[in-house]
Amino acid sequence: MWTCDSRCLLMTRGNRIGLFPRQAKSGDLIVVFFGGNVPYVIRQMGTLRSSWYQLVGECYVHGRMDGSVIEELDAGLRNTHLFDLR
Repeated sequence: MWTCDSRCLLMTRGNRIGLFPRQAKSGDLIVVFFGGNVPYVIRQMGTLRSSWYQLVGECYVHGRMDGSVIEELDAGLRNTHLFDLR
């Protein structure tokens, strides 16, 4: 039960189900950081001229764990991005 504490069950736009921080909301991004073990939720903040991202928390996305995203990156199906986290 402690795994679900402060988490909510949500579905992504890609119809994947997962456990997300209660603070997650529509429009947030799900990212995998190099060297990380789990995906994270980040939120764009600031203005169009000066945008940055806030870390919302870690999440579980069914079918996107255990390196599957890195395999897609290696196959050319995903791109890398730099995020200004604050």
